[in-house]
Amino acid sequence: PRIPAIYTALTAGSLAMDPRVYGEHTNTVVLKSMEVIELVLWNNSTMAHPMHLHGHTFQLYEYGCTDADHDECGSKDMAFKAGSSPMRRDTVSVGPFQYAVIRFKASNPGMWLMHCHIDTHHAQGMAMLFAEAPEVLQQTPDMPLSVRDQCLLQGAATSVNSTSND
Repeated sequence: PRIPAIYTALTAGSLAMDPRVYGEHTNTVVLKSMEVIELVLWNNSTMAHPMHLHGHTFQLYEYGCTDADHDECGSKDMAFKAGSSPMRRDTVSVGPFQYAVIRFKASNPGMWLMHCHIDTHHAQGMAMLFAEAPEVLQQTPDMPLSVRDQCLLQGAATSVNSTSND
């Protein structure tokens, strides 16, 4: 997109709650402030995917095999469900033919990337953006001038125009 997501959130007004305003191919999900998010990370391939979330530590709530017919996964008996104190992490490796269920609270307004830590997978699109609490972000002070200057040096806009975020 022409406009960095943080500036879209800060300048789009009520449109900041619409994921389309952040631009095509950004895989943006807008989160409401203090919302509890549960994600199922499903790996139906023969490679492990170390999935990393910026801006949060999440609870690893559940982990297991997607299909017992694959030797890479192991046994369906390996599945676990967290008790009252789930592990907190910012990265979880989801093995071949395995899944993980993670939870976090949208308590840190910002633009947070979740992506596979294998660079080629990230470059191929194994990433998404959480636009967290844009309505709260709009109540914060302006971005530092040094951030705005970096955007302008790279030809990036620092506000949303009336047509869209191309």
